[in-house]
Amino acid sequence: VARLEVLAQHDALTGLFNRRAFDQRLFEELLWMKRSGEGHLSLLLIDLDHFKQLNDAEGHLAGDRALCWIADFLRRQLRATDLCFRLGGDEFAVMLSGLNHPDDAGRIADKLLQVVQMATSAALWVVWVAGRATPWNMVLLSAVSGFMGGMVGQELALRHPEKVSALVL
Repeated sequence: VARLEVLAQHDALTGLFNRRAFDQRLFEELLWMKRSGEGHLSLLLIDLDHFKQLNDAEGHLAGDRALCWIADFLRRQLRATDLCFRLGGDEFAVMLSGLNHPDDAGRIADKLLQVVQMATSAALWVVWVAGRATPWNMVLLSAVSGFMGGMVGQELALRHPEKVSALVL
């Protein structure tokens, strides 16, 4: 049973947590914030650009290698308390813990993006939820969980419009 649970929570290619694990963990974090009235949640959402073209031009094996390289890089760069997810295809998410300010998440995002872009271009969004998780925040984060159907929110602050966007809730 334990082995089946591990398989159900992890991406078979990269070994990262999968979308199911992301949705579950996001729900748990928001529920804790709602009950406690405190805490911060920071998400980095990474979408690799032109990944389909890489698969078409170089083949799926090359695409798989690129995904595994990015997954390994993310694992090595993050703290033991941070969680990394492959949401599917060329989409990744990182859940950062213990940060005190959105700028802290932005600095981590900038660092990660610089290296990811050595392999391929990518878009990266920083999502920061501070304090009590309100129903409005939960609806917005639900949209985030659907992975960037649009950047709609109470406040949208662009760090580097061409690279990194920050959605502060």
